[in-house]
Amino acid sequence: MPNKNGWPDASKPGVPLNPEKDGIHALLLPHHHIPFGVRWRASDREFFTMNTGSIVTDAVKAIAIYVGQIITPSEAQHRERAAAAAAWMAAREAGAELFDDDRVMVFGTHVATALRALPPPEDAAAALAEVVKRAKEEEREACAAACAAVDTTAFNTDEECLAADEAVGECLAAIRARAEGGE
Repeated sequence: MPNKNGWPDASKPGVPLNPEKDGIHALLLPHHHIPFGVRWRASDREFFTMNTGSIVTDAVKAIAIYVGQIITPSEAQHRERAAAAAAWMAAREAGAELFDDDRVMVFGTHVATALRALPPPEDAAAALAEVVKRAKEEEREACAAACAAVDTTAFNTDEECLAADEAVGECLAAIRARAEGGE
């Protein structure tokens, strides 16, 4: 739930939408009419000014109004393509559900089966492939972060250490399984 200044999480003012990802966001200072862009660096969990690269202070974040994330034209195009692909897939499935009765056949083929076998349009297929690729990259980054955390974290008990090792092992197993499956 946003706070009074529009920060996405009221319990974390000064933290943008999708704080785990680097990005450019817009802030607005009181009594100003034009928002300004700041760069969020996820690894530092800080905003940096676009012109000088200096850290945006807590005092500024406390009074600044969070306008939102600024996306590039290519990101906007990717989102549109992914949404179009998802809409196409949903429409295909909805059509197949209308004919899910095994008795509905055309030329000896179940209509629902034929509809589900339709490949998405080329542009939609490319968008879906890109979405899957990005999801896999994010998964790998999360696993790498988990591995790094195990190497640098001091554990209070053997149980904490074993739990961390198990979590990292699961991540690595998932990555290996995907690699062996050719995905």
